[in-house]
Amino acid sequence: MSIFTAWKPVLLCGAMISSLGTNGGQGRPRSGIGPSDTHALEVRVTSPNGGEIWGGGETRTISWTVPSGTDIAGVAIRWSTISGSPPEAIVRLRGNPGSYEWQVPRVSSASCVVLVEVVDAAGNLAEDQSDTAFTVKAADNRPDLMVALKSTALLSPLQDVTITVTVKNNGAGPAPESDCDVFVRNGHAPRQTVKTLRKAIRALEPGDHFAFSFSLRLNLGLFEIAATADRKKKIPETDETNNQTRIMIEGK
Repeated sequence: MSIFTAWKPVLLCGAMISSLGTNGGQGRPRSGIGPSDTHALEVRVTSPNGGEIWGGGETRTISWTVPSGTDIAGVAIRWSTISGSPPEAIVRLRGNPGSYEWQVPRVSSASCVVLVEVVDAAGNLAEDQSDTAFTVKAADNRPDLMVALKSTALLSPLQDVTITVTVKNNGAGPAPESDCDVFVRNGHAPRQTVKTLRKAIRALEPGDHFAFSFSLRLNLGLFEIAATADRKKKIPETDETNNQTRIMIEGK
């Protein structure tokens, strides 16, 4: 049984079409079809038609088709997130644009269905819904701190090199203030730590980054430079595995 079985059609012909307006205009509900017109009106939902995975907050296209030459007066679009629940209105439109750019609500459900109802100039009604359910996943608005390291070339013994550390927020949400810890260790056992540095990182909006540099003079041998942002994991992130990186430098 359609989840929309109990839904009364919301579109009317003639003078009542003027009440449709755009984006949320109101029309009086009624059941059945319009005046004595034997025209077999049809509509077909083409997207989402089942199996799609859409993200909450994304803009996605709802699309439908009607037979060529059909004089459509208005369209109503509704959707449901739970099988068997009454649908919720998305929009009512004049004419037949054939598609609608919809900002998907920030919800999570694997039982979503869209219904499109059309009315023609004679008052005939037709409706269609997604063949099977599609999924909406709520957007993950957590930050994601990623660390990158680079060094200038070491050209001669006991020369200073410049280490640059970049902390970037690759997540969809803002990151509060944090710290970045840098450790310089011997590259071979027993791997003693020869230098430590902690740098305060300002709050970072999505896509923003913070970089800092320091000079380092290395003795002979192999050294590891490791940098970790939010080392104590105080900030909930979408990916906790990319907070640390390291490079190896050979002192000459």
